[in-house]
Amino acid sequence: MGKTGSYYFLSRPRRFGKSLLISTLEAYFSGVRELFEGLALEQLEKEWKKHPVLHLDLNIGKYDTLHSLDDILNKALLEWEAIYGTGVGEVTLALRFAGVVERAYKKTGEGVVILVDEYDKPMLQAIGERKLQVEFRSTLKSFYSVLKTMDRYIRVALLTGVTKFGKVSVCTATCIIISQHTNLQSGRSFHMQVRSNLAIIWQTATNSIPGFILHHLRVFP
Repeated sequence: MGKTGSYYFLSRPRRFGKSLLISTLEAYFSGVRELFEGLALEQLEKEWKKHPVLHLDLNIGKYDTLHSLDDILNKALLEWEAIYGTGVGEVTLALRFAGVVERAYKKTGEGVVILVDEYDKPMLQAIGERKLQVEFRSTLKSFYSVLKTMDRYIRVALLTGVTKFGKVSVCTATCIIISQHTNLQSGRSFHMQVRSNLAIIWQTATNSIPGFILHHLRVFP
């Protein structure tokens, strides 16, 4: 994943370590080698380049009003703009996001890494609330479309979530779906590649569950 330079979408249930993976990748792409001391990656990685990392965590918000998503996105943008500056005419969330990506690349000379944790949290919390669904879908479609338009500045992007919502511009560019299944079909407006070899990220957790349960069944017959 760190070498291919592509877009990835990881769909897994809650409590499957998605946020931990995001944090690990943030440390890796930030070049924090000391956090990997004693691990194989410390020796496997020779360059340890520091990339600008834009980490958006949508898991922290409560999305129950029309402006709640905008507030979370605005907070993240303000933090990024404090580092990479602002641009004239950037009046919408999407324009500000695009501006940050471009300036981060030009300021550092390295491709931007974009990590979005729980990209679908606003949509999931708004299930049953049509007005919120329409508003959130519109906002996310515009915001995530930046991944496609600013592709030349992006080193790698990973979005995690529980499910895949249509019409929010996720995977409008070529997107690799990390999955252990190989029966996913290409969508109409994008191409999805299944990389079953990357699913080894989750193999340990998957295989350890039966053994863990059996162990406790033996302890408590």
